[in-house]
Amino acid sequence: RCLLCVAEPAIDLSRFSPDQKVQSIRSELGLPEDSFVVGMVTRIRASRRLDVVIKAVAELAGEFPQLRLMVVGRGSGTAELDVVKEPARQAGIADRVVLAGYCSDERLVAAYRAMSILAYPMPGTDKSCRTVREAMAMGLPVVASRVGFLRELVSDGVTGRLVDLSSRDMALAIREIVMDPGSCSKFSAEALASARRRFDSSLQAGRTIALYNEMLKV
Repeated sequence: RCLLCVAEPAIDLSRFSPDQKVQSIRSELGLPEDSFVVGMVTRIRASRRLDVVIKAVAELAGEFPQLRLMVVGRGSGTAELDVVKEPARQAGIADRVVLAGYCSDERLVAAYRAMSILAYPMPGTDKSCRTVREAMAMGLPVVASRVGFLRELVSDGVTGRLVDLSSRDMALAIREIVMDPGSCSKFSAEALASARRRFDSSLQAGRTIALYNEMLKV
């Protein structure tokens, strides 16, 4: 007899919550309150494909003056210059890109709060994509590529959008959300509901206990 338990990695839903009271950091980062912020939380390195999102924002910049890109994270050596600043300058959107640096504890929650959506082109070393789960728990729509576990986390057209790994497809998905505040609100509500339904630590514990109880019966 084979016993199988599926328990998705848990998130601290009391910490990552839209109800969490944290001070806004938009003004500190130079983000206008009416701006639409495409957020990324990532290690800054070429393999994380930040170029896809930078090019997507550049493609939309002329149409949406309120659009901004905020990158949360750090890189080694000259990574910030090589992977973010210089590509943004070449794309003509250096004034639209904000580097928020490495954020932890309450500041990470505040960083998510400053975002309108999360863009996630490529998983890093954590293939469970914790960043996406945290963003969903904050009620953020997610625009992600159809890569690995992202296809399981993000429900296309429900909690966000799944796209091919290209700046064109990323731009189309972001444009769709910017153009339709109603869909953005719907994605936000569904992302939050999905996170609370799937990533609660008590659910993970309950399923684990249930599995052991079944094993004891064998």
